[in-house]
Amino acid sequence: MQRAARELAARLGASATSAGHRVTLAQSGRLRTGEQSRWMRFTAHQWIALGSPAFSWVARTGPFGALTVRDGFINGKPETGLFLFGVVPLNRSHASDALTKGELMRYLAELPWAPDAILHNSQLRWEDLPNGGLRVTANIGSVDASVIFTLDANGHVATVTAHDRPRQEETGLRERPWHGAFSDYRRVGSRWIPHAAEVGWEVNGRRFCVWHGRLECWKIAVSGEIRR
Repeated sequence: MQRAARELAARLGASATSAGHRVTLAQSGRLRTGEQSRWMRFTAHQWIALGSPAFSWVARTGPFGALTVRDGFINGKPETGLFLFGVVPLNRSHASDALTKGELMRYLAELPWAPDAILHNSQLRWEDLPNGGLRVTANIGSVDASVIFTLDANGHVATVTAHDRPRQEETGLRERPWHGAFSDYRRVGSRWIPHAAEVGWEVNGRRFCVWHGRLECWKIAVSGEIRR
């Protein structure tokens, strides 16, 4: 494993012998679909796998929490959709290489919330960059995905970027520059976990945020606690 990645994992408090196979977390915040869209409050629960690229994020938003957003990458396949009252499908994305790439990039981008995966996910490939950052790459079949991390003064992940993350637009999925930021690192047990984050896009030279979130709880999940 690449030395800088091991050092990052150590600074974040990752366990050499992880106590579980996934992390679970809860979030709250606001989101929107585009620069001109209105912000909506959300609450969400998520799990992130430590040994393979996999996650599931389920959020409630909209009036009275009537809308459920599902975003996931499970058994090597993307699972995304919008549901009314959690069961009535309003919009579902069909599996494609572009959607797979986007979901795989989300898994990589959220490694600061699953620092043990830096050590225990053997499917990740790490590369030092001249500016002191790190590139992490993973692939599923013929699909390759990468994101770039920059570090703050404490050696924690400060930003994550990609120039080619697929974005849903009227004409379909189109690759766009994408960015995120992590802050408010706090110790949870032996690990340093960011409790605030934001993500956004760049479209036609304009950068804008579409998601602001705060971490409400975080823990390593043992097998009996894991729910899909």
